[in-house]
Amino acid sequence: MPPGRSFAKKWRKLSGEDKWNSLLRPLDIDLRRYLIHYGERVQANYDTFVVDRKSRYTGASKFSKKQMFSEVGIDKGNPIKYRIVKYIYATSTSPDSPQSYILKSLVKDPWLGQSNWMGYVAVSTDRGKRLLGRRDILVSWRGTIQIAEWVENFDFPLVSASKVFKQSICAQVHSGYLSIYTSKTSITVVGHSLGGALATLSGGDIAINGYNETKSRPKKTIPVTVFAYGNPFLGNICLRELLHKKEKLNILRVVNVIDYIPLLPPFVGYIHIGQELWVDTRKSKYLKPTESYAKRHNMEAAYLHALAGSHGIEAEFRLEVDRDLALVNKRSNLLKEEYMIPQHWWEAITYSSGVTAMVKENPKTHYQFIKILGNWG
Repeated sequence: MPPGRSFAKKWRKLSGEDKWNSLLRPLDIDLRRYLIHYGERVQANYDTFVVDRKSRYTGASKFSKKQMFSEVGIDKGNPIKYRIVKYIYATSTSPDSPQSYILKSLVKDPWLGQSNWMGYVAVSTDRGKRLLGRRDILVSWRGTIQIAEWVENFDFPLVSASKVFKQSICAQVHSGYLSIYTSKTSITVVGHSLGGALATLSGGDIAINGYNETKSRPKKTIPVTVFAYGNPFLGNICLRELLHKKEKLNILRVVNVIDYIPLLPPFVGYIHIGQELWVDTRKSKYLKPTESYAKRHNMEAAYLHALAGSHGIEAEFRLEVDRDLALVNKRSNLLKEEYMIPQHWWEAITYSSGVTAMVKENPKTHYQFIKILGNWG
């Protein structure tokens, strides 16, 4: 049975209508596929992002909105289609902002100036709507690029979140994140690493400030779901209480037990937000053991591969979803040598393609970003 068909029947439960009750332990097969479905749309951010600091296009997307999904391979054999309607750009005003997530070009006239491409807003097509059971507005945030540097330079205090959540005087948020982000319908916000924290922040913003309330039908509130993969701490207990009590806002964190990033920043006052699903790639017979922070945090190997076969912290790893093992080595060398898959093969494929022609867009402010979502209410 095509996974999209089961999504259409169960999408409300899969999106957290009852906080994923009875779906996490053991992990429901449809939720497993659902999390991979959205996780692959997070991985696309890494596959299109230009990291070469000697390039004029540092910090940009390699591909245009029309090309991106097909160029990174998401559309191949996948009946659930989305159309990208906007790219998201941001500039961090934090003086201590590490280049682990805001990359700066070394050339004199960088294409994006001091800004970086941070992700995209997409809307399911008519066919995608049928398979998903509703029109899905997808917001996907890019995560951190240079994990090692990020770990070494993680020194951000908690600051007031009142710029976003005016209703709460005690809610606090990580200062670095706040500087970057100042029919049946659903809004799904996804991200990995830094992107997972931004997904939680923006999903909360949409729900708390009523941006998911339709103008044509004032009593109609669009449900907002956040899927955050391997994200670090975001804020304090007041922020968690504010978001947890909001109706139509559902947050699920996927955490690899050996991933160090969800333990950062290691300061008093931080607390995680949302329901939790734990996975453990140490049990996978397909992967080499590793002590690398980056490899334990890798989206493909540590999260998508884990979701395909992990059965929690105690049970054995057993693949339940048919995903090509070669994807593990897309941006890593974690697959065991016996499988004869080249390491870091995605870079080898895309190295010569360069940056395709794109229409330059001005970096979007927070309020312009929300306006983009409002157009699909």
